Amino acid sequence: MVKTHILSEIEHQNSVIATYEKEIKTRQKKQVHLFEKLEEIEKVSEVVPDALDYSDNEMCYTVNTSGEIAISKVYTAGKIGTVGENRRLFKAKEYAELFRDKSQFIADMLHFKYLYDRDFKADCNDALQRSYMVVYDTYNKRYSTLSDAVNFSPCNVYFSTYEIAEACAEWMNERTQSDRQ
Repeated sequence: MVKTHILSEIEHQNSVIATYEKEIKTRQKKQVHLFEKLEEIEKVSEVVPDALDYSDNEMCYTVNTSGEIAISKVYTAGKIGTVGENRRLFKAKEYAELFRDKSQFIADMLHFKYLYDRDFKADCNDALQRSYMVVYDTYNKRYSTLSDAVNFSPCNVYFSTYEIAEACAEWMNERTQSDRQ
């Protein structure tokens, strides 16, 4: 009886050891995968240049202060200058257009915010602070208001009240409507 109990306990311990060994192998594989991901990230951060490489006489696109796409040839003379280093010089017209549209969207909201809500500064460290932002609803093809108390982003313009954000959305919708006509 004692021998059977001891053999049963040995079998149980072997089973536990096998389970732990399997878990260790799984965790080692995960660790290898994480090290590979880390290497990928390090390679990417080393690869991303401060500015794109341009050749003399290569066409490039920028957005002027009027929001127009300017096309010009690059004369590098060994250096692009501040436009390229600030990543506002584009090799593709569609990217210059995208930059223009997105930066105009932010400029419009900041214009409205300055007029009606300039003293409010969203605090990303205050999880209880409620703030509101204007987003473009692609389904309804209009600007609308969204509450955001958790997911702060430096790319968003935040308003202190729903009413102010809604007024901004309506103002932007009116402008968009008049631009279409």
